[in-house]
Formats: sequence, C-alpha cells, structure tokens
Amino acid sequence: MAITYNDLVQVDLGRLGSAVSDWKKAVTHLKQLEADARDGLKKKSDRARWEGVNAGVTREFVNKTAKEFADLHTEANSVFQVLDDAHRELQALQKSVRTLTNEAKDKG
Repeated sequence: MAITYNDLVQVDLGRLGSAVSDWKKAVTHLKQLEADARDGLKKKSDRARWEGVNAGVTREFVNKTAKEFADLHTEANSVFQVLDDAHRELQALQKSVRTLTNEAKDKG
C-alpha cells in the first residue's frame, strides 16, 4: 500500500509520537531490569554455594531469567528504534510536503 499525498498531509502523527514515547520508557525500564538481573540476581547466584538437587535447577533458572531480560531489552530497543525512525521520517516528509504545497499556493 502506497502513501498518498492526502494521507501524508492529513495524518496525525501524534499517536505515533506517543507510541515512540511509550516504547522509549519501556526500553529504559527493561534496561534497568536487565542490569538488576545481571548485577544482582545472576551475580549472587554465581557466587552462591548451593548444594543439593535444586541447586543446579535454580542456578540454570536464574541464568535463563537474566538472559531473557537482556533479550527483552534488545527487542524493545529495536522496536523503539524502528518506530522512532519512522516517526522522524514521516514528520520531515509531512513538513516538506506542507511547505511545498503552501509555496505552490502562494505562487498561484
């Protein structure tokens, strides 16, 4: 589906801007969770002297959980980057089209 002139001129980019802002917040929070899991939970797990049947299972669970937070942060950051780039490009295009349209009207 191609974007038409009317689509570009009339679209309200505010909702996309809000989505970008929400994803940026999510990335920030996930970055903190990743750091907490890596520097707190995983570090403590690696230093713990666990013994018994549950020791290996628990350590593996902590390692996987820390990795999941890292993966979630990476994915959320990718989504944020795509949305942010699209928003910036659409804003620039919309501004250019509106400017050209106004210049054309002024010149008759």
